[in-house]
Amino acid sequence: MPQTPRIRPPASNSERKIAATPQPLAGAVLLVWGGDTLSLEEDGEVVVGRATDCDIVLDDALVSRHHARITVRREGVFVEDLLSANGVYVNGMRVNRMQKLYDGDRILLATRELSAFEQRPDSVPPSEARISHHPPVPGKSSAVTGQANPFAVIGSIAEQMISAGRITDAERVLDEHMNTVIDGVRSALVVPENVSESAALYALRFAKLRRQGRWVDYAVELYMRARRAMPGPIVDELCEALKVVPEVDIELFHRYLEVLRTVSPGMHRPDLESLNRLACLNLPGGSERR
Repeated sequence: MPQTPRIRPPASNSERKIAATPQPLAGAVLLVWGGDTLSLEEDGEVVVGRATDCDIVLDDALVSRHHARITVRREGVFVEDLLSANGVYVNGMRVNRMQKLYDGDRILLATRELSAFEQRPDSVPPSEARISHHPPVPGKSSAVTGQANPFAVIGSIAEQMISAGRITDAERVLDEHMNTVIDGVRSALVVPENVSESAALYALRFAKLRRQGRWVDYAVELYMRARRAMPGPIVDELCEALKVVPEVDIELFHRYLEVLRTVSPGMHRPDLESLNRLACLNLPGGSERR
């Protein structure tokens, strides 16, 4: 039976990155991963791993066959590391065998992530839960208000892969988060600026490393739909990416410029400078969306 490949653990965080005082989970819990969800009632449990007999199967060679167990008890909800090869991390901190979970906790199994939320009648749809660290409070806007950056933990693993020249693996590790962010802005959800910046920077790095214009298009669409000017450091990365990619979506880029010009009367000087730099760029090749 093949052994699980080992990876270096993510960098630890000294504090929980959450916007408000967390509440311990108790009773029914909603587990969210990728595009899937699972409700777990009191006295229930699920085993998560690569093996087909697991309750939640993660098809990833870095995930152990039986990686972790999540249990709902009267005294709380717990995650247990089943002696996995690459460990279990909750909000960046490694689990020592078993740990109690709080509402909105992010559980990292190798390179795959699950989130745990209190199960309630008004629980938010999975698409919102995957972007926000906490479900929105009932009665408030459904916009994404969580401040946790999902790239903070998983990004350290991707960085190790990029450093080792494993660009395809790094793309795969970040793929779920990248798709979640772009799906969020396409649904008119408000994605936190730090999350948008992380996603755009990774996209433009992949554009340079893979010489693929689609990653440039990703960054452009991200800021176009948010109706925001790219910050200076992202414009810098965009300029570098445009030197090596063969072509980009010119129509999309021009639409972005049009959007920026419509909101330019309310811009501050740094945003106006970014707009001017973007308007002066020479785009390589070019393709138009049909």
